[in-house]
Amino acid sequence: MHIFDIPPELLHKILFFATLSCGVTRALRLKLVCRTFYETVPPALFETRLLDDFAEGGRCGRPLWLQDWRVRQLHGAEKTWHPYLAYRVRNENDPTVGRFVEIRRIAEELCIETDSDIDTTVDALCWQALEYESFQPSLRKAEYHGYVPNHKLNLLSAAAYLGHISLAERLLLTEPNLCPDEHNLLFPSPMRLAALAGNLDMCELFREHENSPKAEENGEKMWKTERMWEAVRGYAESGNLNQIRQVIKQPGTTFKPPLNTIYLTRSQQVYQYLVENSEKPVLPPRDLTTHLAQHAEYGNVEMVRYLLDAGADINGLMRSDGYPLVNAAGECHDDVVDLLIERGVDINSGEDHQRGSALCAAAAAGSLIMVRKLLDHGIRVGEGHTWAMRHAVRREHYAMVELLLERDVADRGKRSFLVQHALDEGLQSMAEFLRRLGLTEERNKDWRQQTELAPP
Repeated sequence: MHIFDIPPELLHKILFFATLSCGVTRALRLKLVCRTFYETVPPALFETRLLDDFAEGGRCGRPLWLQDWRVRQLHGAEKTWHPYLAYRVRNENDPTVGRFVEIRRIAEELCIETDSDIDTTVDALCWQALEYESFQPSLRKAEYHGYVPNHKLNLLSAAAYLGHISLAERLLLTEPNLCPDEHNLLFPSPMRLAALAGNLDMCELFREHENSPKAEENGEKMWKTERMWEAVRGYAESGNLNQIRQVIKQPGTTFKPPLNTIYLTRSQQVYQYLVENSEKPVLPPRDLTTHLAQHAEYGNVEMVRYLLDAGADINGLMRSDGYPLVNAAGECHDDVVDLLIERGVDINSGEDHQRGSALCAAAAAGSLIMVRKLLDHGIRVGEGHTWAMRHAVRREHYAMVELLLERDVADRGKRSFLVQHALDEGLQSMAEFLRRLGLTEERNKDWRQQTELAPP
């Protein structure tokens, strides 16, 4: 009997235990084998909950690339993380595990108040919860990350995004301490979400709301400035330049967009307008270069081109996230890497930093195409690139390992740790593959030193 001829329930169980045994990376590869696996592997993977701890390169248990996800090119990552969060919200019953139950209760209350569909509401709210650590089960206590539970504030955010203005009016009337420019790391602020969704009546309601604790503590000017910025940020993320103009040019206002956040848009026109109306209407090269590194990481090729034309340093700044080429290669943004190479970037920029060169970043991302591109353009190999080999081994990327060995990446004297590293990771098939390529599992001082100096 063919495996696809067995009952769906039995196939699900087989895939569930196979995923538990082989892990997330292999499960995601299995998903690509055929249409049947593409549809049946995700439910099995979700049920294992292995994605709870799958946060490569992330901070605080959250994949780093979900930060600012609305202005990133995600290459389909959201197609895994959003349905997984929705699955956890629908099926988790322990309120001490992450904030899944909290999201579901907000959705349920909103549906009772507005007669909305629960599944549609959960899906919509889970998109807005992706930005923060809310879907990570490591976030077990309210005080763990400094947030203060506030069910009504989160309900106001949900109402703001989904356009339920009558519910928002009632919440502001009955809860005088609610502040539309605040959030508690579950959803973005109500004002930002209203602007992001283009709910202009909701934005006007929040702008006129005066029962703000911040108005008393910090003065009316500070309070209105913060609220205006939340609106501007939402409009910037959606590329709504007309509404940004209306907010900034309101009579009697002296609002200046904060310099450290004006890059949070994919629109060149929005960015240029925010800069012109900021505290520094003409940004110095260092600020432009900082924004260049950010947009190279985000994969916004038109913004990268604009910032290069404006005078940003193509080779970046000497800090872990300051090298545009490394950032773009590590996020697999092929078009950004092509543009940087075309403009004359130093292909080896960042190699002396702890994170390593673009080759190391591309290997860590598992992109054979990117690794080959960098090698073909003459990126330096040899000593100092042993970590590129290590990443390829850990990802069980046989073609990449073979390519790196063919191109003499990493000092030959420092390759002896690779077989042992594969065995330590439980990758027996990779260890056998390396042996067939002529490597042995000899441990030496070089392996010890590289293990101790592991990059983040």
